[in-house]
Amino acid sequence: AGDVAAVLARAGAAGVRAVVVTGTSVEGSRRALKFVDEWHAGEEQKDAGVALFATVGVHPHDAKSCVVNHNSSGGTGDGETSEDTPEIQLLDSFLPTLRELAAHPRCVAIGECGLDFDRN
Repeated sequence: AGDVAAVLARAGAAGVRAVVVTGTSVEGSRRALKFVDEWHAGEEQKDAGVALFATVGVHPHDAKSCVVNHNSSGGTGDGETSEDTPEIQLLDSFLPTLRELAAHPRCVAIGECGLDFDRN
């Protein structure tokens, strides 16, 4: 945290007043919010004068952490799913957590969202 405090102190001296910490997975979003909370609880924030906020989301690179491969889970293998497939159930298990994280008062954005067909 010492390096981060020094960087944010320099940013504050240069006129930066807010920084957004990006969460790119469920766990990364949780860590981003924890870091933001710890920053605001410490004295360093008062000295730097920089507020930290966070995003909550799952980047396409980390999407595999939220769903399982159709072919390995007994799915149809043709891209079709039904409400009770393991893929949908696994994704649904992450949604309440993401909603809870997004309700944090220092969460200022949801992202990344959507489909990225350039990723595997």
